[in-house]
Amino acid sequence: MTSFGEILLLRAKLAFAEIAAAGEDISVRIGGTMGRVVIGVLPYAEASLMAQAVNLVLEEYPSLQIVLVQGTYRSLIDGLLCGDIKSSVVSTTRRSEAW
Repeated sequence: MTSFGEILLLRAKLAFAEIAAAGEDISVRIGGTMGRVVIGVLPYAEASLMAQAVNLVLEEYPSLQIVLVQGTYRSLIDGLLCGDIKSSVVSTTRRSEAW
């Protein structure tokens, strides 16, 4: 893919992510909490802690779909920037060499 194609692809992904977010916002406003949340985590994130957090959220919002995506700092940041990932759990005290 050319550099121009990469720019266009990134912007298109962002536009589609915004459209999906608008649909989720409307759903919340009319009283339902549903949708899909993609959360990026580092490979060494505490699995049991993440599972507890996801379970707590799902108890409150059972219609919500939560997807955990494991990656390096760089891949998580790229996912956040292009809208593939909604949120990311990273450490502020440890830096990865892959950054």
